[in-house]
Amino acid sequence: MNSAERQAVILARVEVERMRAFMSGVDAADQVRLSVPKFSQIVDIMAQLTQILADDEAEAFGDARHWVPLAQFTRVKLEAAHWRDLYSRSQEQQTLDEVFRFDA
Repeated sequence: MNSAERQAVILARVEVERMRAFMSGVDAADQVRLSVPKFSQIVDIMAQLTQILADDEAEAFGDARHWVPLAQFTRVKLEAAHWRDLYSRSQEQQTLDEVFRFDA
């Protein structure tokens, strides 16, 4: 995590604590009002945090846990193509059977 990401997380934690402290003294039916700049700040924090999560998730696909040996990948890919072809042919046959159905 770089320094800008750390700063976003720190700001989010500060804001969460501020909101929790505020919520401890209010009734659930009360209304909360935010100024436009404060709302904008919260939106920016949320955007930064979601970007951090998206970046982390995208980087995770390069991890070894997502790596498949090429030989196995090729075999599975060919097998999937085989099954797709069989399914496609069965669908075509089913369509032909429906079109050329003769009632006895």
